[in-house]
Amino acid sequence: MNGKMDLFFEKDGKYYILDWKSNFLGDQLSDYETPQVWAAMAENNYHLQYHIYTVAVCKYLALRIPNFDYSTNFGGVIYLFVRGVRINSNSGVFYYKPEKNTIYKLIDLFK
Repeated sequence: MNGKMDLFFEKDGKYYILDWKSNFLGDQLSDYETPQVWAAMAENNYHLQYHIYTVAVCKYLALRIPNFDYSTNFGGVIYLFVRGVRINSNSGVFYYKPEKNTIYKLIDLFK
């Protein structure tokens, strides 16, 4: 796996990871609807990628925010498939907040 977070940002007291994806899913806007985006996420191991990114971000935030709380302070991950993104639409957008228990199990595993 090779990658870097494209953007790590804060909005309304919650921190998010955003990653732009240039994958070609098809010629039609309908090729970037939720089922196709989820399939692309699985085919490209992006679920693994955002879990690793989330672990790194949570470890960082725990050092920077007193009493860091995953449920309160972390907003989730956003993957934007650039060819499908449109204003006022969910086309080309993947959003997910990994389960807290999963992230903390991974943090323990990486110790």
